[in-house]
Amino acid sequence: MKNNDLTTTQTSAGTLHYVPIVTLHRTGAENLSWLSMALLVLLISTTTAISAHAQTYSVLFRFAGGNGSGPSVLVQGFDGDLYGVTAAGGVTGKNSGTIFKISPSGTFTTLYTFCAQTGCPDGAIPGAALVLGTDGNFYGTTVYGGANNVGTVFKVTPDGTLTTLYSFCTARSCTAGDRPSGSLILGTDGNFYGTTQFGGEALTRAGSSKLLQAGL
Repeated sequence: MKNNDLTTTQTSAGTLHYVPIVTLHRTGAENLSWLSMALLVLLISTTTAISAHAQTYSVLFRFAGGNGSGPSVLVQGFDGDLYGVTAAGGVTGKNSGTIFKISPSGTFTTLYTFCAQTGCPDGAIPGAALVLGTDGNFYGTTVYGGANNVGTVFKVTPDGTLTTLYSFCTARSCTAGDRPSGSLILGTDGNFYGTTQFGGEALTRAGSSKLLQAGL
């Protein structure tokens, strides 16, 4: 092998390239063999292509109004199923939204339809995704409905039992604001935190940020 030459050897695993990085030379009788004087780097370049796993897209379910419309981001429960809300639709005919679950294989279940009670004290139009609590239940908000029709905070069990935890209001004494916006956030202290679009202690209609004692 000459200095700075590249020797190539084909193998079943690819191609081996022997590249001399430094070769020391001495003249005449002082020449030493390349085995003792050459520093080689073995470069292995495999020619075997690794094909990526094929991705398969499947539609698991199509909403049709009666089972809700305008679904939110999903959240996975402890049971492995996926849970979410729709901002509209539902079997009550009031277009107030639903809570649903769907299994990874596509089995769909409507757990709750909002405004199922006269005057919608159970809330209407959930505006953000559910949040999974440490107790295995799900927590969320509605923009309308509740005792004062300006939104609620609710809890729903994996089997669909809904509890209204808080109803927002617009009176001066309602310092928590009204019309909640965005998903709740579970803090490390076990409380849920969220924001409202309007209201607050200053009554500037600029919204507020309050916490919910969830008892977790």
